[in-house]
Amino acid sequence: MKKYKKGIAFGTWDCLHFGHIKFLKTAKLQCEKLIVAIDTVEYAENVKGKDLYHDFCLRDTYISELNCVDITIPQSERFNKEKSIKSFRPDVIFVGTDHENNGWDGEKVAKKLGIDIVYIPEAEIHSEDIRKIIRK
Repeated sequence: MKKYKKGIAFGTWDCLHFGHIKFLKTAKLQCEKLIVAIDTVEYAENVKGKDLYHDFCLRDTYISELNCVDITIPQSERFNKEKSIKSFRPDVIFVGTDHENNGWDGEKVAKKLGIDIVYIPEAEIHSEDIRKIIRK
């Protein structure tokens, strides 16, 4: 039996790579249902300042095809982490260790609602590195 019923993970998931897959598989091992929020292009560009390689539909398609993912949802300026957490009421939020102790925007909401946070070690590869290589 898994520790949590419902978990959620947030991300841009651009240039899907083994680090993303490892992260999501690790999350799924700990929950029965895994919800993955995918940044819209506008959210990634305007809020996170990212220059994406793939559009939302392609990123959503790739993430949706992974066996460890049960549901995908968009993350936008109107439907951000706080609204996703309050709407889906997960038991746990999975976050990369690169966000640990830096006051990421869902931490306060999770603590207020009594939702566990599990930090998963980040991979040694990052999408930004892949985007740089592709652009060259």
